[in-house]
Amino acid sequence: MHAIGGFRFAQPALHFRTLWTFLKVCPLLFLLVWLTPAIAAADTASMPAIAIIMDDIGYRHREDLEVIALPGALAVSILPHSPHADEMASLAAGAGKDVMLHLPMEPLQGEKNVALGPGALMLDMDRVGLMRTLNLALRSVPAAIGVNNHMGSLLTRDTQHMQWLMESLRIHGKFFVDSVTSHSSVAADVAQRKGVPNLRRDIFLDDDRGARNLQNNFQELISVARRKGSALAIGHPHPETIALLRTELPRLHSLGVRLVSVPQLLRMHSHDVETGTASAGVSAMRPTLH
Repeated sequence: MHAIGGFRFAQPALHFRTLWTFLKVCPLLFLLVWLTPAIAAADTASMPAIAIIMDDIGYRHREDLEVIALPGALAVSILPHSPHADEMASLAAGAGKDVMLHLPMEPLQGEKNVALGPGALMLDMDRVGLMRTLNLALRSVPAAIGVNNHMGSLLTRDTQHMQWLMESLRIHGKFFVDSVTSHSSVAADVAQRKGVPNLRRDIFLDDDRGARNLQNNFQELISVARRKGSALAIGHPHPETIALLRTELPRLHSLGVRLVSVPQLLRMHSHDVETGTASAGVSAMRPTLH
């Protein structure tokens, strides 16, 4: 150290050594700061993925709004000609959520036909009638990028009607999600043959709205995703389901899974099919006959 007029200062050589050390370390620090987000993103991208479709949107205004307010890239599937279809489609799009058409189809139990609502595809329809009904349904939810079936445990078994449906969806440029309301459904197989991007539901979150069943189904969704790499769930705008998702969605990262949109899941599925890594069959699916 040197002293001049009572002031002490370091030797110039020490300054140079300090500067040289800083210059050597600085690039490493910069590289670490630059790479950390990329490493975190890569880590997230490697996590098993789940996607969730919320069905039956368009009739229950308050519950529909609560669904749209849920965090993340949930899809909302809107019933055709429903009173709040336009509003919910607009709000969902504004919240960054994909919009789908929840297309009613004839179920096995005839008494449930009264719950189908307008715009349903029925087994007694010919091709012209089916396409007319579908076109009107799509027009009622113009923001829809894809379709999944509401009920349909009878119609989705019929190859002819599914061929007509998939041919039309291909013309409209829509994807199809088989809700799997029957293990005898041929919908996804026909969609695949007709070149329509498609997925099958893995888990119904709220086939029983009891708290224990909801929690068990959500845990099964996570388990299927870990086992297969991805999983698709369907839920409904019930207060119990909304409460579950409000709690569980923010903690997905801690569970080792990530929430993706349905189109993202479709791209993942398409890649797996192309590379031959797609899981055979549909795991953990319990059909709900409606």
